[in-house]
Amino acid sequence: MGETIGHIKVTSLDGLRWAELDAVVDTGATMTVLPMGKAAALGIAADRVMEVELGDGRIVQRGVAHAWIEWGGRRSINPVLIGEGTDACVIGVVTLETLGLGVDPVKRGLFFLPAIHHYRAAGIQRGLAVERSSS
Repeated sequence: MGETIGHIKVTSLDGLRWAELDAVVDTGATMTVLPMGKAAALGIAADRVMEVELGDGRIVQRGVAHAWIEWGGRRSINPVLIGEGTDACVIGVVTLETLGLGVDPVKRGLFFLPAIHHYRAAGIQRGLAVERSSS
């Protein structure tokens, strides 16, 4: 089917610096990834480090920061990984969810979902756990 590319606007938390970027949409990636050079130019710096698993199964450490991410006029603050070396600019599932976006693999584009899908877990009602007897 090919890659889906999303055109996003990334803004520093203080709103002073921003850039429009093309990023690969990866529904297998949890978090959005900004290349280190782009993040530095925007003044987006990691406030912690976490281990992440890459697509090839390697476990590496990446810095985690926060930035405004915007698509189609809708924006939200998102955690972002600071990429290293050859890490691509990627839109991950957290950003897709917080912006209410779906992926159309045929048209290779993003679209606004009519509703965010939340499923009630078995035994959970109105946010409270319900005890079930085994009798």
